[in-house]
Amino acid sequence: MADRMGQQLGNYRILHPIGLGGFAHVYLGEHIYLQTQVALKLLQMRLAEEEMEGFFNEARTIAHLKSIYVFTSQRNQQPTEAGIHPWFCSIRRRATKDQWEKIADLSFHDLRHDFAHRARKACWTLEEVAYYLGHVTKKGMPAIQTTAKYTQVSREQIKEKRKRIKG
Repeated sequence: MADRMGQQLGNYRILHPIGLGGFAHVYLGEHIYLQTQVALKLLQMRLAEEEMEGFFNEARTIAHLKSIYVFTSQRNQQPTEAGIHPWFCSIRRRATKDQWEKIADLSFHDLRHDFAHRARKACWTLEEVAYYLGHVTKKGMPAIQTTAKYTQVSREQIKEKRKRIKG
C-alpha cells in the first residue's frame, strides 16, 4: 500500500490506511473544513466507459446515507442502524405463521454476522469489514478482534453444533 498519509485529495486529507481490497486501497480520511471522518476508497484501476454509470450511481447512493457504515454499532457515536433495524422489526411483526416459524430465532444481530460472512467471502479484508460494521476504536482504527468473532462460524455451523449438544 502506497504511503499516502497526510496527502490531500480535493477537500479530504488522508489520515491512515484502513485496508486493501482486490481493486482499491481504503484509507481513513478527514474533510479539511468540516473535520468529519470518511472512508476514502482509491481505485487501483481505470473503469471502462460502460462501468462509469454504475460506479457513479453507487457513489451517489452512498453519499446520501446518514451513516458511513453499512450496519452501525450501538456502542459507536454514529446513528444506530439508520432505519434498517426498525424495518427489520416491522417485517418480523407482519410475518405469517408459516413465515414466523422460519424467522422466529433470527435476530437483527444475525444480519450483521451474515453481512460480515458475505463480505469476507467477497474477499473484503477484516479491516474493511470492521470499518463498515462500525467496529472501530476511539482512535478510528478497525477493531479486528471484534470483527474476527463475527466471521469465524456461520449460523448453519452453530445450528449443527447445537443439535449435537446432549442433555
